[in-house]
Amino acid sequence: MTTRHFHSDPARTKAENSRSHATTRPGRATAPATGLAALQTGAGNAAVVQMLRQSGHARTQEDPGITVQRVSSKKKTPKKSKPASEPAPKSDYEQALDYIVQTFPSLGKLSENAVEDILADAEVHTGKELIYSLEEIRGGACNEQIKDEIKKSQFGPQFDVTGGGSSDWAAGSVSTAHKELRQHKDNEWGTDTSLHHKLSRSWLAELAKKAESDPAAKPFIEFVDEIRGDLNGSTASVTKVLQNIPANLEFGPLGEHRTDDPGAGFDFNRTESGSLTPRSAHLEEAGEIGSAAAIDWKKLADALRKAQNTHRSTNDGALLSPPNKAGWQGSGQKWNKR
Repeated sequence: MTTRHFHSDPARTKAENSRSHATTRPGRATAPATGLAALQTGAGNAAVVQMLRQSGHARTQEDPGITVQRVSSKKKTPKKSKPASEPAPKSDYEQALDYIVQTFPSLGKLSENAVEDILADAEVHTGKELIYSLEEIRGGACNEQIKDEIKKSQFGPQFDVTGGGSSDWAAGSVSTAHKELRQHKDNEWGTDTSLHHKLSRSWLAELAKKAESDPAAKPFIEFVDEIRGDLNGSTASVTKVLQNIPANLEFGPLGEHRTDDPGAGFDFNRTESGSLTPRSAHLEEAGEIGSAAAIDWKKLADALRKAQNTHRSTNDGALLSPPNKAGWQGSGQKWNKR
């Protein structure tokens, strides 16, 4: 038996070792993506969901809005709306007034002040406090009295021709005083009467607007508050108080029965000699001051105050001046100032 002996060759061994170290063992290859993951990588989530829907996939049919990554959102809680406040219940007077106006529709055509006066004269209320109970009024307990007062008051001061047209300008105290003057011995016109404004109602309304927008008008507003006292403490607007200055009102024939009605112009009184009466002279001065481009509110208040003081001193404290027979001429339905 022949024994083979292998002798190593140093040069050869070194070459083989170098070749072995230069060649690295390949790592484990990653398997390519398949199925849904491959589709997601290539086409994107949205496309995958669309493909699943088209293929009839069960889950996407049950939930059409399915996405691969679903983001949940919290629903906003709707705000609770505040319940509408209920209207305040009507007083007994207001309920009685509703019933009476429905029963007597002609009252619905009159001013609030006129209706209040008629019902007061019919003894339905005193200062809006019912004299009869609400049940009695609804039962017709006051109907006859109301009918009588409507007949007496049908020619009440519902029209103010000087300054224009139908209105509810008259304060309650002025309406009552007007009605009382129809019983005066010097009344030549019966129930065909009106209260005429010397400074027109429309001019006074414009004056009120100017005063309310001008901080310098404080002296004038103080005069307006004085007139409120003459009107039984009226809380009406500045416009309405000015339109009810007693010194500026005159009892006379209906406006449509006048042949010299001035419309919206001024309507002052004159003496037999043709000069202005003292009261009208003060009112004329007020008209000139109040018509200026720059109003001196203190001088205006002083002029009106003088007119009102003159009125008070010559009428024994009465709210309105009595009929002035000497100041009018005419007959029937044609009258004019002398």
